[in-house]
Amino acid sequence: MALVSGSEVREVGRNLRVPDDVVEEAVRLCEKAAEAGIKLPGAPRVVQALAFLYVASKLRGYRFPERSISECSAVSIWWVRKVAAAVVKALRLEVPGVEAYVRRAVEVLNLGERATEVEALALRIIAEARRRGITSGARPPVLATAAVVVALQELGIYRRGYQATVCQALNVNDVSVRAARARLAVAYPPTPEPNPSFSST
Repeated sequence: MALVSGSEVREVGRNLRVPDDVVEEAVRLCEKAAEAGIKLPGAPRVVQALAFLYVASKLRGYRFPERSISECSAVSIWWVRKVAAAVVKALRLEVPGVEAYVRRAVEVLNLGERATEVEALALRIIAEARRRGITSGARPPVLATAAVVVALQELGIYRRGYQATVCQALNVNDVSVRAARARLAVAYPPTPEPNPSFSST
């Protein structure tokens, strides 16, 4: 079966209301795959399109609408993930982790000169939470959103509506973010390291 076209990828992405930058990244990946002569045998064109969108979502820090795929079509999300893994391998891509979601969350808030500071603190909060083992089960986009909100609060620059803006941009649930925030809040400020020079009597 021939590789899906960029225009088909764009149409599927827009039907799913995926952000334009994610859609265009998926189209770019599709065109790159076509130039490299990559084939995805056995995968219907719609599955191929969804796979490119899935990979682009990971690269751009957007939570792919898996539930919508499962509920609104006969396509198995497992199949999409499998083809997406083939795309990543064929194009030799490095899919980023939670850092990409943190970056996107900060970008959509247009924080100006404070953006770098917020991003750095959010990543420190996540690192400390991981050190304490309290991030288990949290999806990367949810964890990133929660960390950015906690960072904004710690820096005293949180504004009403920030969380809703990031939730919409990353396609995450507000309730899930609130739960993650409650867990992250205990990770900052971090527990001080023991002072080796201190000795009890």
